[in-house]
Amino acid sequence: MLMRDARPHPRLPFIEIGIWVDQLALLEGIDCSDHREIWCYTIDGYYSEFLIRNEKEAIRRSEEKLFTEHRGLARKYTRMAIKEKDFALAMTLAERQGYWEGVADERKAVGKVARKALSTMKVLTF
Repeated sequence: MLMRDARPHPRLPFIEIGIWVDQLALLEGIDCSDHREIWCYTIDGYYSEFLIRNEKEAIRRSEEKLFTEHRGLARKYTRMAIKEKDFALAMTLAERQGYWEGVADERKAVGKVARKALSTMKVLTF
């Protein structure tokens, strides 16, 4: 995946955020520079997601992906930060991990309430 205007995540340097470049259009010589910007990200240079509408959303989604689907990678960087005595990065990783765990817990709680409400409504409609 190609990105233009790539820059590191504001607090997590192993995440890059940038504007997605359509490789097929690039190969065909089509200039898409004035088209709507589509943002993307990479985590540790490997994982990438695109079709994100703005930079802020790309930052949010990259964090969510890291702390929900790539927890092992987050732990790896936390251990490295501690080993290298980069306590600011270690604390940032711990704080963001806690935040995303809280988001996941809240989603589960809301889902449980919604399922209970639907179950109650089903009983009332029959």
